[in-house]
Amino acid sequence: MHRRIAVVITVIVSTLAAALTAAPASAATGAVQIYAPATVALDEGPATLLAAVDEEPCCGQSVTYAWDLDNDGAYDDATGDRTEWDPTRWATGPGQRTVRVLAAVDGASFVASSTITVIRSSSPFTLVLQSLMSAATTGTAVGFWATTTNAPSGSVLTYGWDLDADGDFDDVADPGQGYVSLAWDQPGSHVVTVRARHDQMGDDPWAISSTTVVVTVPVTLTDPTLTGIARVGQRLTATGATASPGNAVRTWEWLRDGTVVATTGVASYVLTTGDAGRRISVRVRAALAGHQPGTSVVSNALAVAAHNTARPSITGVARVGRRLTGRPGSWVAPGHTRSFQWLRDGRVIRGATRSSYVVARGDRGHRISLRVTMRRAGFPVVSAVSAALPRV
Repeated sequence: MHRRIAVVITVIVSTLAAALTAAPASAATGAVQIYAPATVALDEGPATLLAAVDEEPCCGQSVTYAWDLDNDGAYDDATGDRTEWDPTRWATGPGQRTVRVLAAVDGASFVASSTITVIRSSSPFTLVLQSLMSAATTGTAVGFWATTTNAPSGSVLTYGWDLDADGDFDDVADPGQGYVSLAWDQPGSHVVTVRARHDQMGDDPWAISSTTVVVTVPVTLTDPTLTGIARVGQRLTATGATASPGNAVRTWEWLRDGTVVATTGVASYVLTTGDAGRRISVRVRAALAGHQPGTSVVSNALAVAAHNTARPSITGVARVGRRLTGRPGSWVAPGHTRSFQWLRDGRVIRGATRSSYVVARGDRGHRISLRVTMRRAGFPVVSAVSAALPRV
């Protein structure tokens, strides 16, 4: 939006009535006033200048206006009571510029002038130093980038970096480099500062921005190992995960298929029914005041056996020619497949692998039972056997 600068010329008619009807005279001052804003920005475009007398002269006399917009003393830049003053044309850059208007009435003339301060932009050039990390560990690279706003289109940016907080912006050789990455070997608060300017700023000061990164020594952990019998009710034990410094406080996170299900202050875990048919692993964390917390890698995973919560059962009468029906019982066995095997006195009956079985002559005098087996690749094979029926 253009800023309007109103240049209002007030002719005090009561005191100049004779002059308005007199012969032309040299230009006079003091009877004209100018009202204008203090500044005009180069990036806002032309400003409108207006000139007027406070009363129309009598007897049909006309008022003419001539403008000196470039401050060369000649009123030859524009005419009329309205004109556009383009700072990019009439000013060579930021600074103070004087504009004048000459009002003439029947040979008498009056001059008004005003000083306008030209600024480069209505929005100041700004600089912000950014980083994704405000805290890091020793030896970890941290990236920083300088973001500027309101630089004129086509302008060339120049940067200076102070990476060692010595007050000198001499730590990066390339003046066009707006990004740096660095790591610190020593813990503490480290200040990074960047300055920037563009080639149209003239004598304007550098824009400066800083940020601080708190660097700490990390707690380190060796890799943990998980051992134990992977069966519901059994205790698993984590070994390894030795912390440095040694006084760091460790906690153990127990993962079921990669999701934390328990956090303990000891290196052991008793398997629950919910763990059956799942893979259990452990991850260790360590913390110490003044240090970056440490996290171990995830240990090896143990495949927990399926769990039978109710034995298989058989319905039917143990008599030759009668059909027996097997029921698998209750299991916690996600992802497993189930199979049946009929038994005669605890021994396999060949071909009897369906969920039902017709009692044969060869079964007379023997006891029949059913074995249900759960299988899944990578997991233990688990079986459960029903109670045996009375002798056939």
